[in-house]
Amino acid sequence: MGVTCLFAFQVSSASLSAFSFGRVFGLREQWITPEHESVFLYSGWACLAMVGAMWLAWSHSKNHHANKLAQAELFPWVTERFVFFALGLGAIGTIALPFLARVPTVGTATHLLASWLKLGLITAVILFKKKGNLRPLLIAIALYIPAAAVCALSSGFTPFSVDAIICIALIATCLNRVTIFSFVKLFVCMVPCVYLMFGWLASRGIIRSGELEGFPIAERATRFADVFVDELLHLHVTAYDVQTLLFERIDMSDILAQEVAFQISPSGEDQFAYGGTLVDGLVAVVPRALWEDKPTVAGYADFVGQYTGVGPRSDNTSIGVPVQFELYANGGPPFVVAGIFILFYLCARLERFVATCRRSLHVLMPSLMFLMSFANGIEQIMLVLSTALAGAATVFVIARIVEVFYPQLLPQFRPSQFRRRLGPAIRATA
Repeated sequence: MGVTCLFAFQVSSASLSAFSFGRVFGLREQWITPEHESVFLYSGWACLAMVGAMWLAWSHSKNHHANKLAQAELFPWVTERFVFFALGLGAIGTIALPFLARVPTVGTATHLLASWLKLGLITAVILFKKKGNLRPLLIAIALYIPAAAVCALSSGFTPFSVDAIICIALIATCLNRVTIFSFVKLFVCMVPCVYLMFGWLASRGIIRSGELEGFPIAERATRFADVFVDELLHLHVTAYDVQTLLFERIDMSDILAQEVAFQISPSGEDQFAYGGTLVDGLVAVVPRALWEDKPTVAGYADFVGQYTGVGPRSDNTSIGVPVQFELYANGGPPFVVAGIFILFYLCARLERFVATCRRSLHVLMPSLMFLMSFANGIEQIMLVLSTALAGAATVFVIARIVEVFYPQLLPQFRPSQFRRRLGPAIRATA
């Protein structure tokens, strides 16, 4: 599904994208400090840890028969019915979200249920690549694009969801086999996305300024489209513009460098938490429905301030932090490299399990929720874990209801169906 590759892109680009892009295009590097160089150094070792973890997780099983079974058919559970099932769950969650978003625990579960609209689109692309089935893909696009557009016109957040675009691009170009031409096609797919992102950033001000409030959604879309198209037609992008976009949207090396400078005190004593951030974050794992007076876990802005020394912020601007920020706060570069290796091994093993899953629905659906938590990017580990647990619990209940009361809805999850479908494939590989 491309989730592990997406996770690798998110983590590595958070600390190396601006530097790598600038080095390739020969841009000025006055912004690089000794603290930045420290970030680049441990990020390079972390990239090697990513590759090693992915290789170890995806390497062939020592049991030859088990390996044949695993490779007999990828995504045996992806059928037209499953795509419609995922789209249905996502549509229900999307419709209910405005009414339940502020309800503790329930709001989180509803938001995660709405994410199944995106998952339905991704599985529709997989089904099209496997069997050429076009109808589910067209229906998925017809549902996903209007939902993303309405959300963007209401909030000002980008409709170009990275965890959807990159996964779809990887599936479309690399699912059946990976060749040099696959990377050419992947590059061709991503170039227009960059231009669309520039157009969006240049025109989203009309939404965030409140200028469109009070208009019906159709009128909002028309007015925004006029501004968006005009910006695209007059768009002129230079290498420095791209690097600026990286600093604004992707690269977090400045914050990571501030953390490096702060963690070592003038007296030479380190200020590492040594696992303290994970212990503090355990509070987030407990649902507020079970602990009504649960203390609020520090938000990203406060979290960044605590480990960079910048102090509390006076505004409500959100700050995204990559996972290496928290890992470094607990013990410096060794913690970053070791933590990245563990996270990527878990992600790659989970993705391999999902791709070859021949278990029941109540096993697959929670696994998908945990996998998609990696696709969304990990910032504070325990906060992401609490969200993934909430999503897994929600879909586990839904899966059990389907298995008990509506077993004919998704018959491919019956053990007999798996054995029947795997038999010819296994014999073909023998």
